[in-house]
Amino acid sequence: MPGLTRRPVLVLDLDGTIHPGTVGAAVLRELVRVRAVRDNAAGAALAAVADRGAVRKSFRDTVETVYAHYTAAIDGLPHQVLEEAARRAWQECRAGVFPFVRPVLSAAARRGYVTAVVSGSPEEAVAQAASDLGIAHAYGARAETAEGRCRARLLRAPGRPGQKIRCLHDLGVRQPLDPARSIALGNSMSDAGLLAVVGHPIAFEPDAELAALARCHGWPVVDRTTAERVCLDAMVRCHDAAPSPDGAADVRPQRGPARPPR
Repeated sequence: MPGLTRRPVLVLDLDGTIHPGTVGAAVLRELVRVRAVRDNAAGAALAAVADRGAVRKSFRDTVETVYAHYTAAIDGLPHQVLEEAARRAWQECRAGVFPFVRPVLSAAARRGYVTAVVSGSPEEAVAQAASDLGIAHAYGARAETAEGRCRARLLRAPGRPGQKIRCLHDLGVRQPLDPARSIALGNSMSDAGLLAVVGHPIAFEPDAELAALARCHGWPVVDRTTAERVCLDAMVRCHDAAPSPDGAADVRPQRGPARPPR
């Protein structure tokens, strides 16, 4: 896209980064409350979410288990019902948004950042969060639909390792991005690919595996009390840096960062 200036992007994870919980779990609980889904499949998905920190399962296996039970739970569900459950779930969750999030997003808007949220939770809920917080682009788990009903197949699954970078690539096709001046925040290994391709990766209250990777690569590690300062400092440094030449950003899907030694 010649003639379009590359812009930096601020990309955030949702679950555990914008919000301390798992928004997708709130969606499932709402669907169970209104008796819209099979209790056994929804309960299995919720149990898998609660069990995701267990050492006996790999991150990849946990994600696949959650998605398998989630798609089984919503199979045949009218998509409108899922959208309404997502709306109510986000209304329940929005009060828990970390205090640093809105000031960081406001600063990003003033400095001309493209903003995006990329999450493994259902896209219907991620879109609600993005709209509420003023985030321009939302990517979440997207279920296939046919004749207005959900099917047990995901067309997009950002929770899977390596898939979030594909969302950033999709964004870069539409809006040329400047990865060197961009910022990414995430808390789990599903965010590792994003952190690896931006100039300012930030691990937010990371799980053990991402924390080890952050130490290996020298990425800043922050918590809810330090995230705002570190993000704003990164924006100042990005603002002072010379912009990249015009053209499309190179954020193509690629292999993830090297894992730290065991």
